[in-house]
Amino acid sequence: MRWSTGASLPGLDAGIVGSVAEAGGCDTAVDVGGDTPESLDGDYSLCNPSESELAVTVDGPLESIADVVAAASELRHSGFERVAVSLGGDGAVLVGADESYHAEAPSVEVVDTVGAGDALLAGLLAAFDNSADDSTALSQAVAVGSFAVTEHETRVLPLRELQSLAETVVVEPVDDARPRRE
Repeated sequence: MRWSTGASLPGLDAGIVGSVAEAGGCDTAVDVGGDTPESLDGDYSLCNPSESELAVTVDGPLESIADVVAAASELRHSGFERVAVSLGGDGAVLVGADESYHAEAPSVEVVDTVGAGDALLAGLLAAFDNSADDSTALSQAVAVGSFAVTEHETRVLPLRELQSLAETVVVEPVDDARPRRE
């Protein structure tokens, strides 16, 4: 599986992201928020907004995990196979065609949050590239994102450390209106 990604960069509009997706040969993951996801025309493998980007996209507050899942599901129906929403210290949500999951972030010492969402997306894509199911992919992604916030700089996470951290991530199907973690 090969991936192409589109990001919300100045000058990178929905038309360019769509052209990359239409070029073929890759599954396309879109890391954009605001109005951009709704303006994309086509079918994409994954959209990865942050919670705040998703709230702008659906024009409403997201006060519970159920709210996040409902908003991600609404976005998924606009042309995405899956929607993964990063929730910062509350972990992440992954909504697919058949199931939705919430993964709680493990307790780590937060040093710097810059790049955590990108690390989460990289972990998710790597897991899907290795044919992981949604629950396993989300666990790995949250582990990678959680590790990223423990460092000031970027470094490669040894596989053994990633596996140990991923084992501490609690992933559950979302089927109720659970409140956010306090």
